[in-house]
Amino acid sequence: MMLSLLPPNQPFFKYALPASVLTQLVGNDEARGEVEAALNGLVEEAQAHVESQNIRPTIYQMLRLLVVGGNVLLHVPEKVGESTVRAFSLAHYVATRGPWGDVIELMLAEELSAQEMPPDVLTLAYDNPDEALSSSELQAVPLYTWLRFRDGVWMKHQEIRDKIVPGSEGTYAKENFP
Repeated sequence: MMLSLLPPNQPFFKYALPASVLTQLVGNDEARGEVEAALNGLVEEAQAHVESQNIRPTIYQMLRLLVVGGNVLLHVPEKVGESTVRAFSLAHYVATRGPWGDVIELMLAEELSAQEMPPDVLTLAYDNPDEALSSSELQAVPLYTWLRFRDGVWMKHQEIRDKIVPGSEGTYAKENFP
């Protein structure tokens, strides 16, 4: 399935204008070649982005989760290059939908080890942060991300052990929701 959707080392889509539109836009064959070359450049740029962001394994995981469980949550980062695209199974999130099927609330559960946490979060997660860092046992702590849609705005915050993580609170406009 992956090879047919995202074949390696070749474009997985093509931009093309209908011949009648292309003739109206540009009258001669030289300009037509320039337009087609520009469209092919955009296709190559998109292909390079998919390869550089390592999206292929996440798409495979997403397809597998859809086939097996029928549901998946796909997180696309706010900014290109900020982090990778991630797929979450139904075991790691719950969504509340409104009467028209729109998501109005989303809760995402992840697990973090002490080595992954910044110092200010370590004090929230562990009674003795130094001991947690030096321990040979990697004991993960649940991190909950809560998103709620109210009054046309998405509100977000994260919690560890029922305490809000500093700096995790924020809002998104509906059209900018990741």
